[in-house]
Amino acid sequence: MYTKLLAGVGLATVLAVMLLPPLVAQVYAQKAIAVKVVTNAANVPKAFDPDPVTANVGDNVTWTNTDSQLHTITSGKGVNDANKGKDFDSQYTMLPGKSFSHVFSTAGTFPYFCSLHPQMVGTVQVGQATTPEFPVGVVLAITAAVFGAAILATRWNKLNIPGA
Repeated sequence: MYTKLLAGVGLATVLAVMLLPPLVAQVYAQKAIAVKVVTNAANVPKAFDPDPVTANVGDNVTWTNTDSQLHTITSGKGVNDANKGKDFDSQYTMLPGKSFSHVFSTAGTFPYFCSLHPQMVGTVQVGQATTPEFPVGVVLAITAAVFGAAILATRWNKLNIPGA
């Protein structure tokens, strides 16, 4: 009888291990945040959309150049900032239609600008990543599977299943 109980619990555990990783990955997924370099960006008051960008640690921010001119995405407060480009810098890769991405690993406020058009400024505000609650439904499903398998295993010999 205990052999069947262990087999049932083992089967439920194997199922839980197979189903759990994709569910956990969905819960802890990083966010992808899109930012546009707007058309005629060097000549408008708000060159980036959205601005400011709100993100969490671990989020991936991608800037896409929808303008017809070359631009950069350079961290810092301007061309004279001693720390310009220290946190992130697209260099001169932001041709029209091209993108640049950065994953933020620390919380804080990150100003940025275009080194070719220093009047183009933006900000990324990065908060601490929150640990989401584990979905109660997942916990209940795993618990039900384990207990269901255990009950089935203890009743197995009473089911009159041929070959059991």
